[in-house]
Order: sequence, then C-alpha cells, then structure tokens
Amino acid sequence: MQQRLPKRLLPVLYVLVGIFTISAEQDIQKIGLVDSSKIISTYFQDSKAMRELKELKDAIIAVSNEIKEEIYELKRRKVDAEKRNDREEVLRFETLISDKEQFLKSYLQVKNKEYKRRQSLALKDSFLLEVTEAIEYIAISEGYSVILEKQNPLFLYYSIDIDITDKVLEYLLERAGKPSQ
Repeated sequence: MQQRLPKRLLPVLYVLVGIFTISAEQDIQKIGLVDSSKIISTYFQDSKAMRELKELKDAIIAVSNEIKEEIYELKRRKVDAEKRNDREEVLRFETLISDKEQFLKSYLQVKNKEYKRRQSLALKDSFLLEVTEAIEYIAISEGYSVILEKQNPLFLYYSIDIDITDKVLEYLLERAGKPSQ
C-alpha cells in the first residue's frame, strides 16, 4: 500500500525542492529568519502611525463605553417603569434600548473595519519599506543568501542562530536614534 503525504505538507515539499534547486545552481551560504510581529511590536509601537491607531482604538472604546452606559441607564429606568406598572413607559424604554444596542453593534462593525483598514495601510507603506531596507542591510552585511519570515507555518525546524530579528531591530532602532532594547 502506497502512503501519501498529507496535503498540508505539500507546500513544505515545494519550498524544500525550491531551496535544493537553488542550492544546486549556487551555494547558499546562510539562511536567516525574521519575526515581523516582534519588529512591529517593538520598533513601531512608538511610531506616528501606531500612535494614531492607538488614539483611534481609544476613541472607539470611549464611545462604545459611553453608549453602553446609556444602555445601562435606559435599562435602569425601564426597571423603575416596571415597578410602577407603567406599561407604555416600559415599551418605550425597550424600544430605546433595542435601538441603542443596534446602534452600538453597527458602530463597532464600522469602526472595527476602519481600524483594520488603517492598520493595514500603516503597516504597508513606510513600515514595509523601512523593514525591507533593514533586512536587506543585515542580510548583505552578514552574508545571508535567503531571509524567510519566522512565523511561516511551513517550518518544521530551524536553528535559533539563523534568527536575525534582533539584529534588524537593533539596526532600525540605531537608525532612528532610539536606545536598543
């Protein structure tokens, strides 16, 4: 009986075949890894784009909390109306509460989409260019032939000494005049 590779391992096989094909054509001296999520969280946490994203997130949370407080107050007033057996007032508060809850849901959907869009734009433009330049600088200056994303799930094993994330971060921080971590 012939065994087949699981489908999720096919991309790994393709990468390995590609590396060995390149290897046959030229000597790969060094392969390096970069953890871009670490670079984002460390280097760009203080950038203008990240500050603006934080301000947007804080504003979304503040408005959301304000609306939730209004809903809470309407629910409290509805309970008071129920205690007074004022059916008309109870129905009015139920409608107001429902409207506010629907508004909150819509508001959060719209604002979360806006946040994700702005986050994506902030990370694409200057961020990618700056990180790419830093990776290229470290790769060339230290003789790396291939640099791969560390978070790529295709890796089954790698040695810690090929991870250049800290070197890229140090280079970016040095260029920006910030102290090293």
